[in-house]
Amino acid sequence: MLLLKSAFARNRFVSEAIKYLRSRRRTSFGKVASRFEGARGLEIGGPSPIFSRHGPFPIYAMVGSLDNVNFSGSTYWSSVADQGLFEFDGQKPAGIQLISDAVRLSAIEDGAVDLLICSHVIEHIANPLKALVEWRRVLRIGGTLVVVAPDKRYTYDRRRPTTALTHLVDDFERRVEEDDSTHFAEILALHDLSNDGSTASPVEHRDRTLRNAENRMAHHHVFDLPLLKSVLVRSGFVPIVEDAFRPYHLLVVASKYEQP
Repeated sequence: MLLLKSAFARNRFVSEAIKYLRSRRRTSFGKVASRFEGARGLEIGGPSPIFSRHGPFPIYAMVGSLDNVNFSGSTYWSSVADQGLFEFDGQKPAGIQLISDAVRLSAIEDGAVDLLICSHVIEHIANPLKALVEWRRVLRIGGTLVVVAPDKRYTYDRRRPTTALTHLVDDFERRVEEDDSTHFAEILALHDLSNDGSTASPVEHRDRTLRNAENRMAHHHVFDLPLLKSVLVRSGFVPIVEDAFRPYHLLVVASKYEQP
């Protein structure tokens, strides 16, 4: 009897654990999940827990293949031991790891991928519209873009104003490069250190910010959902699904359409 009760308890625990993991999956994912099935994918700045098999937007479990682009072989977020391989899911073959800037994907041909995903990357890019134009280039017509950005209300950007679309357009037209320091003064003045577990002191934060060309840790721009959708539309995408969820995620899924 004791063994039966123990087995019952284990089964119930497993059942509850599965329910918990499933409950984490966003309803918005189900609306677009068919777009990811068997897709040839490219991630910028991966791997990302949000896209993991048990994450809220489990794209990794569905793709046919997934390669990745990082600006360096070693970043604050990940270290690529073998720069040739991208390990993103234990049940999927590894993809190719490319070292390149997000705004210059010269190793990838036009229309080469069905799906491009990125999580908490776009805010680190000095010229987001330039990046989006490049991401659109490598996507096929009808392909899918998934962009996740931080919700400033729950991050160290909470004191900073949301960036204006006109500012991003100006950056694009002026051909701003990734060594841009325009926002450093604002970052140093308004960054909420009490909500940033990646730095210990104002001195460390200042040093890190001033060396952003090396580490790419600064958030050049601050997004909300309307701005995120606006930059996608301006770059030739049609938003399909949007979502905002804790702890600090803004998500938009969009499709590439054929421009006349």
